[in-house]
Amino acid sequence: MRKSFLLAVLSGALSIANAAPLEITDARGANIEDMVKLPVKGLQAIQSKGQIMFVSDNGRFVFTGQVIDLWSKKELSTMKQMRDASETLNFKALGLDPKSLNAISIGTGKNEVVVFVDPYCAVCHKLMTESKSLLKDYTFRFIVVPALGDKSNVLSKQIFCAKDKNKTFEAFTTNAIQSLAQIPNCNTEGYDKTLIAAQILGVEGVPMVIAPNGRYAKGYPAKMAEWLAGNK
Repeated sequence: MRKSFLLAVLSGALSIANAAPLEITDARGANIEDMVKLPVKGLQAIQSKGQIMFVSDNGRFVFTGQVIDLWSKKELSTMKQMRDASETLNFKALGLDPKSLNAISIGTGKNEVVVFVDPYCAVCHKLMTESKSLLKDYTFRFIVVPALGDKSNVLSKQIFCAKDKNKTFEAFTTNAIQSLAQIPNCNTEGYDKTLIAAQILGVEGVPMVIAPNGRYAKGYPAKMAEWLAGNK
């Protein structure tokens, strides 16, 4: 039903874009060839008859013209480029080093995996436990964020301010974060940076897993080892 609605909207939009009189036409004439949900709230890209247009979720507004991805510093002129941009996150392009965030790091592998987690997230605990069998191939950066409320915020800060970072993984996975010795008068500037980074990257839930090639999964990937191997 949603696609039929967009077909109708696009028919009118194409008429306007081609400077033709606006008239009610058969929606099937719009012929949507491809559609990409962009990582922008309320906007998606649609290709019809070789023309790329951008349509608001409610179908009211249609945009045409040049799109530049400031993170990768390049123009997105094809649907493939837009799909890649919508499905990947590149920390280097943003000038972000995951180690500078509220990170728990384990592993020695050359392939880096970034995972956003919350102290109260049971699925996150399960994922982190599974990751221990993959440490030869990957280095995991578990970015701890308070996705589940105020109580999570307290424990997340305690991870950031822990005196001994080597103890944070075990404390997290055994629900013993409150036992971690804390840095006196801890400077939480880096913690605030983590919250800002999560917001910019669109972290709306946990776990969120970012593979070595930038592909990401919202939730626990089924057969995680295979998923990571396919996204090195």
